[in-house]
Amino acid sequence: MIQEEENLERGGRTIPLGACPDTLPHLEEFDRSYIKEYYEDVVMRRPVDTRAHPVLNYAEKLKMVEEARENNPYEQPKDLEIDYMFWNEFYSNFYASVNFNSKKSKVVKMQYVDWEEMKAKNELEFNKVIKAYELFGLTDIMSFIYN
Repeated sequence: MIQEEENLERGGRTIPLGACPDTLPHLEEFDRSYIKEYYEDVVMRRPVDTRAHPVLNYAEKLKMVEEARENNPYEQPKDLEIDYMFWNEFYSNFYASVNFNSKKSKVVKMQYVDWEEMKAKNELEFNKVIKAYELFGLTDIMSFIYN
């Protein structure tokens, strides 16, 4: 499976054609009956890189992150010795040091927006996002679950 994914990535695609035959191209209107609870555990894991590389901690280093993000990662081939979730060392390091290691992570484990979990955090950034989505009437579609 990983080899097939790597071959597709080299070819410029990450999802095989016809991989989701039951997925509609778009929804004509929102229907709450599509929403279902997701009971499986979401497991966050550290990147598994097969090549040793310098591990940089990007936590609270905005300037370093800005400089690294100025480079278009797709100008270089995907580094296949970096965890398959990431294109290169920067993204692997960023995820490991900022998203994964943060004591007060701004990442919420979900595939859809769990508004109740975000509200329970009661943090300024999340509260702003909640208010903005409510203002634009987007809360229902952002909590949409379709399998």
